[in-house]
Order: sequence, then C-alpha cells, then structure tokens
Amino acid sequence: MIREFACWLTTAASGAVGVLHMRAQPDRLAKTLSIALPEIGTASLRRICDLDEALVLRASDNTLIVTPHGGPRLRQRLVRAISDAGISFVSPNQLSPADIFIETANDIESRMLNTLARAASPDAIALLLAQPQRWKKYGAPTPADAARSKRLCRLIDPPTVVIAGAPNAGKSTLLNALLGRTAAVTSPIAGTTRDFVSANIVLAGLACRVVDAPGFIQKNLPEEVFGATHSTPSPDSIDQAAIARAQQEILNADLVVALAAPNQEWPAIEHANIIRVQSMSDILKSNDSKLKIELRISALAGTGLIEFAQAVREKLVPASDIANDRPWQFW
Repeated sequence: MIREFACWLTTAASGAVGVLHMRAQPDRLAKTLSIALPEIGTASLRRICDLDEALVLRASDNTLIVTPHGGPRLRQRLVRAISDAGISFVSPNQLSPADIFIETANDIESRMLNTLARAASPDAIALLLAQPQRWKKYGAPTPADAARSKRLCRLIDPPTVVIAGAPNAGKSTLLNALLGRTAAVTSPIAGTTRDFVSANIVLAGLACRVVDAPGFIQKNLPEEVFGATHSTPSPDSIDQAAIARAQQEILNADLVVALAAPNQEWPAIEHANIIRVQSMSDILKSNDSKLKIELRISALAGTGLIEFAQAVREKLVPASDIANDRPWQFW
C-alpha cells in the first residue's frame, strides 16, 4: 500500500504557476482530478477538477506533477476538491527527499537534488553534483571529514559575516560597496548607524549574510567578546542597546571583519574566526602602521575589494576544501 498525499511545492503567494506533487493509485489520481492520465514519463495538458487547464506530468505509475495557474483562489478550490476526494495534503517538510525526487537511484542522489534546490552559493552546484559518485567511491564520510563538511555546508546556508569596529571606521561604506548600492546610511558623523543593516552578498562565489554592526563604544561589556581595558566615554541608552545587539551578532558570526580607519585602533574583539582590515587606504600617506594588518581597502575608491572578497571566502570555505575529492556530509 503506497502512501497517498498531495503537496504544494510552491508557496501560497500569488504566482503565474503552482506546482502540485501528488501520489496515489493511478485510478485514484484519475478520478480525483477527473482526467485521463498521461503515459508514464510524458506530460499532457488536462483540465483538472473541471477548474483549470494544467500541465500534468506523470513521473511514475502513481506520481503526478501538476502545474495549474498560481492564483490563491484557484489553489483553495483545488485543495478543497482534492481533499474531498480523500487525498490529504502535507507540507514539503513532511516529505523525505526520496518522496519528492522519485527518479533517483538512491538516498544520496535524492538528498543531493533536494539540497541543490536550496543551495545559496553558485560554487555549491558542481560540488553537490559530484557527491553521488564520491560516496560510491569512498563510502560515507569519516570523522576526519567532519570539519571540512561543516565548512562546505556554508555553501548551502549563507554564513554570517559581521563588519565590526569603532564609529566612523567605514563599515557602512564597505557594505554599500560590496552590495553595489546603498543599503546603509553613511555620514562623517560618528555613530550614524545605530541599528543593524544586513544584506545577502556573493563574495568570490560564496553567498554571505553581511552585517553592518553599529559602531560600538567599548566599555562595561562582557569580556567573552570585548577586552576589559577601555578609555572611551560611556554610551547613551540607544548606544547601549545597539552594542548589546552587536555583541550577540558577533558571538553568532561565522566570521568577524574587524575594521579600523587609519587613525583608529583595532576593536578589542575576541572571536575564533576574525580578519583585520584597515579601511580608507586612499587617505594613507604611507604604509607605516603600528597595527597588524591583513588587508587594506578603500571602499570609497573601490580598491582592495576583490582581495577582500577572496580573503573572506578563504576564511570561511578554503580552496583546499573545494579541491578535496572526499565525500561531503551535505545535510
């Protein structure tokens, strides 16, 4: 006895086309939709439930992919008609990858296609497509593959990169330059950003959630994030709230970009994965600096941004991880 279900693979929002996945005995499918079923492996235009013209693909003996128009009222009427016929609706998260991708030969192939559909980074595609063969060649990943697999999963779900630093370090200017448009207000007045601005940006092939954290005044903050020695004035209540949020974002970040202008010290931040970048390189009179600098950039002039993107990518998903042909635990 097969499991019967119907499942919308598209959201309830209005759209041009909806995608409905159905599984039941062939006679049940035909009776429910009031259609003659297409041959297995073919698609035909049918009038379903006497409501709409839809393309009906028969993926297997008992599985249909139906693509009606995507209006919400039509969707409601189809749900009622199919439910009244005794086929229950389920949400996509109640289905296994094998339920959705019935054309696959094994669990790894179905999981691969399921992950491919939601992968955020362009560089995930070729790597995911290679996994069924790598699992066949080597078997399942070992504990030695765990750390690499965790890093590679950042290709699927965008990692969080927090740009942190003192007020007027150039954080908002950097975010806007990476994004290619204005997302954060910039001003020569220190402390202009008092709330979080974030954007999804592809950096050297890696999709990241980049956060412009409010410029913080480092005083009376927990030592797990900020150092204990500070000399700046006490922040007001609005600043305190912004700093508290900055603290939480930094604790949860996959990478922290510590940003400092030429006349500033590094923000006293402790994090397992940090890159120190000096901003406003276009106004430097020399390369002399007391700071230990990993990168110099000028977001305003656009210099050093390619190198910045590559450095962020290498910190989060090293090139050696991509080149490794061992299997990847990608779910």
